[in-house]
This record gives sequence, C-alpha cells and structure tokens, in this order.
Amino acid sequence: MAARSLTVTLIFALAACGGGESAGPTSSGSVAESIGASASGAEASASAPAGEMVSVFDLKTGDCFNNATQGTVEEVERIDCAAPHTYEIFAAVDHPGGSSDPYPGDEAMASFAGEQCRAEFETFIGLDYDSSELSIFYLHPSAETWPTGDREVLCTVYSEEGPLEGSMEGATR
Repeated sequence: MAARSLTVTLIFALAACGGGESAGPTSSGSVAESIGASASGAEASASAPAGEMVSVFDLKTGDCFNNATQGTVEEVERIDCAAPHTYEIFAAVDHPGGSSDPYPGDEAMASFAGEQCRAEFETFIGLDYDSSELSIFYLHPSAETWPTGDREVLCTVYSEEGPLEGSMEGATR
C-alpha cells in the first residue's frame, strides 16, 4: 500500500506581524506556504513525554501532536494534550470537491483551508482570530492524496511563544 501524505501550510496573521509571503516546492513537488513569521518558536520541549507516531490520517479533532513541519507530512507524534505539545486540532473540514473533480491546486487548497480554519477558530478558542495570541497551522490534501479521495482539512492551533499545555478549547487567548 502506498504511503499517503498531506501538504502542510502555516498561517500567521498576528496583528503585530506584517510580513511577506513565500512559497516554494517541497521535495515531493507540493507547494507549502507561510505567511508572516516562522513556527520555530512553537516546538515542544525536548523533555516532554514521548507520544506515539501516527499517520496524519489517524488524527482527529481534539488530538494534540508535535513534529509537523511545512511541506509533505506523513506521520506526527500524537501526544496527550495535558503534556507540553506544539499543535492541537480544533476542527476538521471537508473540501467540497467531488470524486471526479481534479485537484484544485496548492494555492486554491491553501486559500480554502485558511478560510475554513479562520471561520472555525473563534468557536473553539472563544476569541476571534485577529484578537488571539494563538496562530493557525493546517494540514490539507495534496495533489498526491486528492485522487485517493482525501478531502479533509485539519485545522490546528499553536503558539509562537512555545509549547501549549492543556487543551486550548475555550482558552480565550
């Protein structure tokens, strides 16, 4: 069975961050984009308890994880949200593309994912995105996974300041 993967894209729209956009091909030919700053400050502590490596297709809303980077991601370290972690999935949204529709392209997919994740943010965090200190990171289908029926976008939250501890649901940060 061929390994499946998702393309990962970062969104940074903190009020204090003005920044340019950059995009470039990943090693698999997918395009990953970041807007504003970098996620390097979001890495979980090396002393955090180890989690289990799981396929990105086994993740669901409410899961917390480490080890995702821009580009194509196949596995991440799922970890208990009570322990320091980098990301928490706050929503899962399906792209409306049908089974016979062609892949919409990296730019269109990133735009869809960004819009959907921003729309779901306040419901989970309890504060609108523009007022929050938290940022959005999302995983979305790639040109490689689209033909297999992959339509799911996973919306995650993280902090530029460092690891999260506990769930961010209702955190109003």
